[in-house]
Parts: sequence; structure tokens; C-alpha cells
Amino acid sequence: MLFLTELQCFNFAIIFEKKNDIYLFEKNIKEIISLNFNSIELHIIDTEYNFEFVDKINILANEHLFLHPVLYTNNQKIVQYIYSKQNNRILCESVCNFYSYDISYDSFFCNIMFFTESQHYNTYYHKKIFISKDGLISNMLNSSKNFGNINQIYNKCELIEIIALQDFQLLWYASKEKISICKDCEFRHLCIDRRIPLKRKNDSWYFTTECNYNPYICKWKNEHGYLPLNDCGIICNEHGFSIDKSKLKKVLKNLWGLLKTQYFSSSNFWG
Repeated sequence: MLFLTELQCFNFAIIFEKKNDIYLFEKNIKEIISLNFNSIELHIIDTEYNFEFVDKINILANEHLFLHPVLYTNNQKIVQYIYSKQNNRILCESVCNFYSYDISYDSFFCNIMFFTESQHYNTYYHKKIFISKDGLISNMLNSSKNFGNINQIYNKCELIEIIALQDFQLLWYASKEKISICKDCEFRHLCIDRRIPLKRKNDSWYFTTECNYNPYICKWKNEHGYLPLNDCGIICNEHGFSIDKSKLKKVLKNLWGLLKTQYFSSSNFWG
């Protein structure tokens, strides 16, 4: 991990899926702290945690304010215990939230640096390095393709060579401006999207799963009147992207009325 700080990687996230992993982390906490990371996120997926375990994590977080623990649990007794404590620094989420790739307002981030980065880069994958518990180096979480093993890296130059590979950096440049559907979304420069974009033969990008927000009708999935893309005349897959403009106009008229349809019809979106 020393190589990471030498490469000016100052933000670090650790995922714990087993109870014993966190005790191993606690054992080596002094070594990790000495590396001078600006922030360390602890993503802890609940299996059999108890109050003693929660207290131990909270003490660590209060002793070292750059530690940001998130406990993913469906155990309501644990959640109530955590939020009842004074000086609590543990954030609770349901287990499904860790594995979910859903987009929501909570995944929006707004400042000038983020906005500027989003113009040309994928704001989730840009400059990220993923290292598995076995030391495998990849450019995405749970990737089937790896670029080496951190345990076999003996100097920062070797790590730089891996990071500099075109294949390793491929997702870095999949900005929202290049991804079908996303490039038409008004939230594209605010969104942190964990979904893995795929590249078409014509160098455009797409997702295999739909977002929770449909930008063509301005509706979230949990809102009245929401429709999936296909029902709006939008086709997006590995073969390309197309809009049935006549079908979409009818959908917009039903949702928003004639005035709104005329507004959209006058924009460049319709060609």
C-alpha cells in the first residue's frame, strides 16, 4: 500500500465481508494510519456482528477522524443500538444497498471539481485501482480480468506501468457525454454511477441495465407516471441507440399535456 501513497493516492476504501477481516484490520491499523491517507472508508457487510463489535469500530472512528465506517446490515437491533450511542460515527445502510447499482439523489455530487472532471471522465472509475483480498489488481470491483498482483509489485514504477495500460484506463474515459441515455440526462454531471459501461464497435458506450431515472419523461421509477425506456420508444443495446419520436411525443403528451409536448418539440433534441 506504500506504493499507493507514493502515487498520490490519498483516499482509500476497504470492504469487509467477514467478521475476522475487521479484526485483522484493527491489528494492522497503526501501519495503515502511518501511510497518511486523507480518508479511509470502511465498508462492512454484516454477517454476525454484535454490540461489542460495533463499539470497537466506533472507538476506532472517534480516535481517527479520517476513518469513515459504513455498516451494511438488516439487523434493526444493531441499527437502533448504533444510532442511540453518543459520538456515533457509524453510518448504517441495508445490505442490499451495497450490492445495488441503483441511481438516486443520494448518488449526486455537486461541486466545480466534480463537474469539471465529469466533462471528460467517468466520475466513478476515473483513477480508481481495485485490489482484491488476494492482491489481484483490476480497474473495477469483482472483475474477471486482472492486471497483476500487488504482492508481486516491488516498486512504484511497476505499478505505474500497470496503471498506464490502455486497457486498464479504458473505463476512465467513458464519460456521461459518451454514454447513450446518460448524455441526454440533465443530471449527467452530478451523477456517481457504479454501473459498468460497455463499448460498442463504433466507440460509443451503453449500459445493459436501466437507470432509475428516465430523462426523456423526467420521471423517477418511484414516481407516478414513470415508464421504462422501451415503453417510450427508446431502444438502447449493443447494436445502437434509437428513438421512436412519434411514440415518445404521445407519451409526453399523455404525461405533461400539449404545452409541454410543444416545448420539447421545439428543442434540438428532436432534430
